[in-house]
Amino acid sequence: MIIKRLELKNHLRLHGQYVTGQKKADLVERLKGIKIISIKNVNELKSTDEKCTSDRNKHRIGSSLGEVLPDVNVLKSGWTKAFHKLPTFTDNDIYNCIVLRMKSKRQLRSDIFYHDRHIHSIEYHDVTENYS
Repeated sequence: MIIKRLELKNHLRLHGQYVTGQKKADLVERLKGIKIISIKNVNELKSTDEKCTSDRNKHRIGSSLGEVLPDVNVLKSGWTKAFHKLPTFTDNDIYNCIVLRMKSKRQLRSDIFYHDRHIHSIEYHDVTENYS
């Protein structure tokens, strides 16, 4: 079976790999590498990522008391910068919730972004029973 260089490049693109190089032997070696380390098709990865994201969003929309919270995109009005209704919590509480319960280490960066002034404002929405 003879494979053209263009077909090799298309297959490399499909797996998210670089397609530079003029020699067919180099492209074949890259394809062998893809096979050895089992790099998945970009389209498969995209659909898997979308499914994981939607599953994660379904599981995250809940309070610590077990209440189901609405999607943030639904809450168009009612946002405020007054935090007097928020309960007090410590950095340790935030860590326990985000890292241990939700398994989301990246979200801890938001605190760093806020203190380094990358985030300019935070708003609060008092979710009532009409929203949930």
